[in-house]
Amino acid sequence: MANYVQKGSVIDYKNSGASPIAAGDIVSLTTRIGVAGAEIPLGAIGTVAVTGVFAMPKVAEAVTLGAALYYDVAAGKIT
Repeated sequence: MANYVQKGSVIDYKNSGASPIAAGDIVSLTTRIGVAGAEIPLGAIGTVAVTGVFAMPKVAEAVTLGAALYYDVAAGKIT
């Protein structure tokens, strides 16, 4: 059985990293990414958007419609 909880376009995210997350930062969710809606201090819970249209840095190669895209955490870019 499933119970509706929320729309799911924004989720709660606990910052258990090594530094604060700034508003607009790309957050790696292992197999997905999200975008922080506001600053998330260390140890705090904040909101991360997981749907929507965002402009973000990418590598120099062309992106074609329907292509699988990945987030390179080290480079901080979409590949």
